[in-house]
Amino acid sequence: MATMNARSSSATPLTFKKVEHDVEPVEGEIFTTRSEIENKESTNGIKESMEFGGRKKNKSQHSKTEKRKLVGHKTSKYTDLRTRNRKCLKTLSKGKSVMALECRKNHQGSSKSMMEPLVEFKPFFHTEKYSLVIGDDASVLSRIKKNVDTNIDKWSDVNQALWAFKKHLYDVRGKSFGLWSDRMTENVIEHFSKCFSYCLSKHKNNPSVLKAELQVIVPHLFGDHSKCEGWCKFESSGHSYKHTHLSSDRHLKGENLRKFLNDVILPFSTDKAVDKLATLGSSSIKNNSKRKSRFYGGSRSRDFRTAVPVAQFNEGHIYLHKRKQKRGADNQIDRMNRKRQLACKSKSGPAAKIGRKASKSKHDSKTKRKEKRKGTTSCSRTGFPILVTQEEFAQLSLDQSGYKQVKAFLDKNQLIHRLVKPSIPPTCRNERFHKLIVFDIETSGLSMDAEILQLSCVVLNSRQTFNSYIMPKWRISSSSSKVHNLHIRYENGQRMLCKNKVPVHAKPLSTVLKKFVDFLENTAEGQPLLLIGHNANVFDTPRIVNELVSVQPLMKRLHKLQIYFGDSLPVFKTQLNRKSTMKLSDLYNEATGETFDAHDALEDVLALKKLLLHYGESFINNIAQASKTLTYFVQLHQYKMTKAISSNSYQEKSIKKSLKNRLIQNGLPFPSLKSAYQNCGSNALISYLTYKNGLKTRIAKDVDDVNQILNML
Repeated sequence: MATMNARSSSATPLTFKKVEHDVEPVEGEIFTTRSEIENKESTNGIKESMEFGGRKKNKSQHSKTEKRKLVGHKTSKYTDLRTRNRKCLKTLSKGKSVMALECRKNHQGSSKSMMEPLVEFKPFFHTEKYSLVIGDDASVLSRIKKNVDTNIDKWSDVNQALWAFKKHLYDVRGKSFGLWSDRMTENVIEHFSKCFSYCLSKHKNNPSVLKAELQVIVPHLFGDHSKCEGWCKFESSGHSYKHTHLSSDRHLKGENLRKFLNDVILPFSTDKAVDKLATLGSSSIKNNSKRKSRFYGGSRSRDFRTAVPVAQFNEGHIYLHKRKQKRGADNQIDRMNRKRQLACKSKSGPAAKIGRKASKSKHDSKTKRKEKRKGTTSCSRTGFPILVTQEEFAQLSLDQSGYKQVKAFLDKNQLIHRLVKPSIPPTCRNERFHKLIVFDIETSGLSMDAEILQLSCVVLNSRQTFNSYIMPKWRISSSSSKVHNLHIRYENGQRMLCKNKVPVHAKPLSTVLKKFVDFLENTAEGQPLLLIGHNANVFDTPRIVNELVSVQPLMKRLHKLQIYFGDSLPVFKTQLNRKSTMKLSDLYNEATGETFDAHDALEDVLALKKLLLHYGESFINNIAQASKTLTYFVQLHQYKMTKAISSNSYQEKSIKKSLKNRLIQNGLPFPSLKSAYQNCGSNALISYLTYKNGLKTRIAKDVDDVNQILNML
C-alpha cells in the first residue's frame, strides 16, 4: 500500500481496508503454477523446500498463527502457501453474526498441533522421484511420510547442517587439549567451519568427490598436504605455505585436538550424510517475509499480508501491474523493480561479499575486545544458588575471629603473594652522566614474551656503535615481519635470519647479551650511564630486562654499573605540545626534512641521535630528570610475572574481572583461596574477604561477590 502511494494523505481504517481489498492478490496469480515447476524440474525429479514460521522458539508454544511454504529447488519460486489461524476477531466482536466463509478461524486444537494439517499437501505422485528439503525435525518428517507418501526423499538443510557443525566446535571453545596441543580458539573454529562450507559449495551435486574432500580438511589443517591436490596452494608454495587465516600462520598441533576434529567431521562425511548435503538445499528463503509488529492473525489481512511478500519475491514489484494498473503507478513500480534488480546484483558481487566479510570481522573483533575487557558477564552459577543471604553477609563481615583464623593460616603457610607495584624513583636532578647511549630493538612480535631480533646502540657524542642480529628460537609473526622485513628462511635444512630477503649474520641471544654488557662497561668507565630510547619505558627497556633477568651473572655486572633508562617520547609530547602522531619517522621528517629506513634498529638509533642533537642540551636534561633505574624495571618485571601467574590461576573460573583483580591484588591466587576454604571453612573465609581492617576497600564488596567466590570454590 505504501509503495503504491494509495490514498496515503487521507488514510483512515475504513479507506485503508477498502484499498487493501482492491489490491488484494489472488492466489492463482501470485504463485508459479506447479505444472511450470514440473516442466522445469521433472528431469531429475521434483525438489522442494518446506519451512514453517510463526511458532515460538521455546517449549510453551502458544502462537495464534502458523504458515507453511513450499519453494521449488531449481526455480527458487514459491509453489504453495498454507496458513492456520486459531482466532477470528469478527467472531469475538459482540453483537455480530459472521458467515462461515468470512470466519478466519480454521484450527481448533493447540498451537503445537497446527503443524500436522500443514504438512498435508499433494506432491507430484506421477514423478519418479520427489525430494523435500526441510530441517532435521524428526516429527515433521514422520508426519509427512504418514499423511502424504512414504517414498518422499528427505534432503538436509545445508544452513542447519553448518550451524550444527559449528555448535560442536563452540561447545569446547577455549578448551585446552593437552600440553603440546593448540587451544580451540575463535580463529580455529571459524577457519575449520570456513573450510567445511567451502568444500560443500565447491562440490555441489558431486557426493563422491565431496566425501573425499571432507576427509582431507583435518590433515590439511595439521600440515599433511599429501592428499590436498587442488585444495590448497601447498604444491605451488612448497614449505613456505602458511595458513593465513589462522592467528599463528602455521598448521595446528596436538593429537588430542586432531582426534576431536576428526570426530566432529565424521558424521558429516558418511555416505548417507554426503548424499543429503551435496544438493546444498536450503529453506532459508522464507526469511523474506518478516513478522509484523501488529497482530493480523484474526482478520482477513492475515492471508493477504502473508501472500504479498510471496508475490513480490516470485515476480518482483511487477505483480502490482497485474492487480491495479488503473492507479497510475506504472512508472513508480518500474522504478522500484529496477532498483530491486540492481540491489540484488550489487549484493551478490565480489566487492559486496568482501565488504560484508570485512564488516563482520571488524564487528567480531570489537566484540571480543569488549568481552575480554568486561570479563564473564553471563555465566551459569554466577549468582545462583544463593549460598549467603544479605543478613548473613552483614553478620560475617563483623566477625574478627574468622578473619584472624584465615590470616594466621595464610601467613603460616606463606600463601599470600601480595602484589606491590614498584614506586617510581626520585628524579636524578644532580646526577651527571658520563656517557649518553641511544638504543633500540626489533622483536618478533608485540607481546612481552616476543624474542629480540636486533639490538643496536650508539654513543651520543661519539662514533661508537653496537649492532647485532639475534637468531630467534621460535617463529616471527607475519605482522611484525611486514614492519621490519626480518624473516626466517630454510636452506639445506638450516634456519637463516634474513633482512629484505638477504641473509644476515645472526648470533644466539646469550652471546649478544654478553657483548652488550661488555659494550656498556667499556663505555661507562665507572661513571653513571643513561640509555635513551623512543617509547623505551613501554616497549624496549622491559623486554631487554626480561631477557637479562634470567642470566644472573650479567645482572650482577649491570647492578655494579650506575645505569638509568630514559624515554624521549613523553618529552617530545610535552615540548612540542601537539596531538598529532609521535612516530620517530614523522618527528625526524619534521625536524630535518629528510626520511630514513624506519624499523631498522641501527637506522632508528642514528635518527634519534640526530634529533637529540638537534633539540639541544635542555631537551636531553628533561629526559634525564624523568629517567628510571635498572632496579625499578627489575621490580616491575617481578610484579608483572607474579600478577600473570595469579591471573592464570583464575583463567577458566566463573568470576567477574573486577573481583578477580581485587583477589590478585591482595595476594590470593586460586590455590591459596581454595586452601583457606578447605581448612578454615566458608564462614571464616567470608569474614576474611569482607573485613576491612584498614584496607581502602574490602575484597568482596557485597553479597553477590561472596556468592560468586563460593560457587567458584
